[in-house]
Amino acid sequence: MVRKIWRMPLPALLLTLLVGCVNFSYQGEEFAPTENVSVFYSASEVPADFAVIGKARASGNYSEVTNDQLVDKLIEEAKSKGADGVLITQTQVKPEEEDSALTQEDAREVFPNNSAENTGWNTLLADFGGGYGSVNDSDSGWSKTYIRIIRADFLRKQPAAKP
Repeated sequence: MVRKIWRMPLPALLLTLLVGCVNFSYQGEEFAPTENVSVFYSASEVPADFAVIGKARASGNYSEVTNDQLVDKLIEEAKSKGADGVLITQTQVKPEEEDSALTQEDAREVFPNNSAENTGWNTLLADFGGGYGSVNDSDSGWSKTYIRIIRADFLRKQPAAKP
């Protein structure tokens, strides 16, 4: 019987472990869970009949979590909150010690205009081209860990107005 409990498929087990590295917070309304969630990267892509029901934030260690994993977590949580859409409003990389009490205004935006062609992205690639999550100075012993942060609006399709 114990053997059957541990026969969880390997992909499901790995996904559970990976998602466990993602931090999530949400402030907003909740509705019955939904099954389909659309992801938007620009406010101009959002249909007019969608309204914001809440604000979400997903984050994780830069070297352990990808942007895709953060977006997957946002989608999973959006479904559980009854959202029909997720609008990615900000993508950041911050030193971990600066993460406490972050506000949107004080953060360095990687995609300020939701454009991957922005120079902020080019700077980020140059800074982190090796795919690691720390900057080390071997002479001083100084080490800094970075985190990825994605902020998003959860959206819900509004019923059509009755004439």
